[in-house]
This record gives sequence, structure tokens and C-alpha cells, in this order.
Amino acid sequence: MKKALNILIIFLTMVAAQVYAQPYALQSVGLSKPFSLEIYFGNQGKGAFVKYHGQTEIIALRIKHYKIDTIGRKDGQPDEETFVWDEIVGGKVNGSYGLMHNINAVKNAWYIRKK
Repeated sequence: MKKALNILIIFLTMVAAQVYAQPYALQSVGLSKPFSLEIYFGNQGKGAFVKYHGQTEIIALRIKHYKIDTIGRKDGQPDEETFVWDEIVGGKVNGSYGLMHNINAVKNAWYIRKK
């Protein structure tokens, strides 16, 4: 029953994220084994998940930290948002993803594995 509920929650998150989420496609640079992924998330980083290209499964993300920096508005610069998510695999935190962006571009993205 719990597994079915988790699958339903992930499915509903995926459907909601595809309709309302802000997707970002990211690609590694300068690594011997390159990879790419897409991060989907809703307002203030909620309803997030990540999907690696070449993989069929999605990985659920739980918002850990959200910050919006509006200081640049006075000089015409766009707001910057920073998100930190916990990666949830098998009901446990496996690592953390982070993303900083403004309306023009992703300024920084990272992943830290818990191990």
C-alpha cells in the first residue's frame, strides 16, 4: 500500500510539475563521463524532481531552502532565486541539488552526494 501511495504521489508530482513547473536542462562540462539532466520545479521550488537523460526513473526532490534576492531591482537587474533540494531515494536523503537563477539564465547549479 505504501509503495502504491509513493508511486501515486510521484506520478501526481510529475503531472503537476509538467503543467506548472519551471524546467531547466543542464549538461556537465569538462568531465570524462559527461551527463545531462532536467530539473523540474514549481513555485518556490516545490513539487520538484530530476530526470537524468538516458534514465527512465525520476528522482523526487524535497525543498530544503529557498531564497529570493530582490536587491538588484533598484538598478534594473532581475531578482535571483536560490533553491536547495534534498534528493529522496528509497525514502532517504541521498544528496542535495542546488540551483541559482534569474530571469535571464542559470547562474550556478550543483549536486552534493551524501556519501
